[in-house]
Amino acid sequence: MKRSFLYRCVLFSGFMLAFVSISNCMYIPTPTHSLSSSCGVVPIQVIESITPGKTTREDLVLKIGGPDRLYQGERIFVYEWSGKEGVLAAGYGYSGAAATIERNHYLAIEFDQKNIVVKYKHYASGLFDSLYSRGTGAEQRMLEWVEAAEE
Repeated sequence: MKRSFLYRCVLFSGFMLAFVSISNCMYIPTPTHSLSSSCGVVPIQVIESITPGKTTREDLVLKIGGPDRLYQGERIFVYEWSGKEGVLAAGYGYSGAAATIERNHYLAIEFDQKNIVVKYKHYASGLFDSLYSRGTGAEQRMLEWVEAAEE
């Protein structure tokens, strides 16, 4: 007898709900706050306010502070920060564990000779990358962006 897709989805959801209720797993989101950085968390409003062809280097230094990395002399600024996004907790019986969920962020900004923004890009690691790897794909993507800007 062939089961409908909806039936299989409901059945799967029931199994998942039973597993989570037995194993006592939960994700507790928290407001993003900086764990380490010279500039702290760069608010999304600041990132969205960057306008290529208009925003100047001075505007950004006044809003965010000095960059964490410089490339090509001072033509490319990179701000980086780690933000705590939440806590993942799991337990069973009398034992349990908790882990901090972190996201690594990189804001890369390229300037022209007149110190005006040419382009920028914000990279963030995946939400659960910090649980199984200290390396970050976000940093690699940012470095590729910087290399492409050098050409």
